[in-house]
Amino acid sequence: MNKFLISSDDCLILKAIKDSLSLRQAAQTLGRDPAGIARRIRFIADSYGVLTKNNNRWHLNGLGLELVSWVEASIQSQEKILTSRSSLRIASASWLAEEVLIPNVKQIKRRSPEIPRIDFFVPEKGFELSLIDGTVDFAVQCNPPERPEIAHRQVAGETWIVVVPDDWKREFSSRRSCSFSNLMKRPFVRHSKINFDLILQNLDVEHVETALVADNLVAVRSAIRSGLGWSIVPQMLVTKDLREGLCYRFPAQPIIPDRKICLWWKRGRKDIQKNLNHILGWVIDSCAKVC
Repeated sequence: MNKFLISSDDCLILKAIKDSLSLRQAAQTLGRDPAGIARRIRFIADSYGVLTKNNNRWHLNGLGLELVSWVEASIQSQEKILTSRSSLRIASASWLAEEVLIPNVKQIKRRSPEIPRIDFFVPEKGFELSLIDGTVDFAVQCNPPERPEIAHRQVAGETWIVVVPDDWKREFSSRRSCSFSNLMKRPFVRHSKINFDLILQNLDVEHVETALVADNLVAVRSAIRSGLGWSIVPQMLVTKDLREGLCYRFPAQPIIPDRKICLWWKRGRKDIQKNLNHILGWVIDSCAKVC
């Protein structure tokens, strides 16, 4: 097994030398006997070449200063790691965090008051890998996981609806006008990562004029609000917008395959078990408030 060339105690002695005006002050900082510290400093100087002596006083040379910079960074990194363990790290799509989870954070604080902080992530390496390597504790996703290392529980249904800009409301308010054939004549806002031909199996959106392409649902919602076109989105994404008149739910709705919101966690992780039921209840309640 690889080991540090210089022990952590010796590294702290070097940091104390840098931060102190005298050997006595360095010894006080470390809570050590000055004579013992002096002997250890002489050993470090002879063994590693990180100290030089000028005017009867030890000073860090260039190598020593570089080493102490590493020590200081390591201390900060350790503090960050240990502090992060006391937080609850949740991964989700940005829109799901914005519309469903974050507005109900106070509820999980009441359920688990021992959790000092909640961190939300959209993991770059993917949700499953982030759970496996411990980057996050839980993930809230709109589908079950694929890898067997990930356990999951369905927490809510996810209804997708056709939404149009609010100023189209008058045009599609009557039964005669609110047909899909009329809708297909209007510009469509497409999500680049969603295969709408699978979702809208009874509608041919392939040949509809595309007004805008976005790689996330928040941008799709923004395009609909701005009157650029219609699209199909999770109802949870636009519940508030529908209530505030920022967009309009198309009266006729196609048959859309059933989808489920799921809570994911790494199978066998014992340290999260105490919060699992609290998190499940919180996500279920949060989804119910928005549906």
